[in-house]
Amino acid sequence: MISDPIGGIADVTKDISERLEKRTQRNASTGCLEWVGPVHDGYGRLSIANILHRVHRLSWELHRGAIPDGLSVLHRCDNRRCIEIEHLFLGTSQENTADMIAKGRKVVLRGELHPLARLTSISVRVIRRLSERGMGHRELGEIFMVNETAIHKIVNRLRWKTVA
Repeated sequence: MISDPIGGIADVTKDISERLEKRTQRNASTGCLEWVGPVHDGYGRLSIANILHRVHRLSWELHRGAIPDGLSVLHRCDNRRCIEIEHLFLGTSQENTADMIAKGRKVVLRGELHPLARLTSISVRVIRRLSERGMGHRELGEIFMVNETAIHKIVNRLRWKTVA
């Protein structure tokens, strides 16, 4: 919990509570209590003693107490700006990731959509056909400017599995 060595915990709690209240707005359609102040990475931020804090975490601490080590404050509503205590719950990073995947929010860029992809689905088909015709992995790697291991994984369908 945030504390002030001079004024005491009650004064700091009241100050934070008032600051949160001034910068939130109820969303009637979702029930979320949304932060309308500054955000970073979609999460509301509030500076306390020149330290930035995520407002959903502050809301948790004001209403429920300290956040145990190793746990995060997660959103049932998937609204990063929400500080409504009934929409928040504690969970591990692993549980947060599982929740994200279960709700279809995890975007995985595969194949040529991945920003670091060197190949396209067409080049993968060509590599497989040339390999079937006897061209070696080292030679294919030189032609397509990838290493021999990458060619091996493509040919053996360990990578680019969805390309026919």
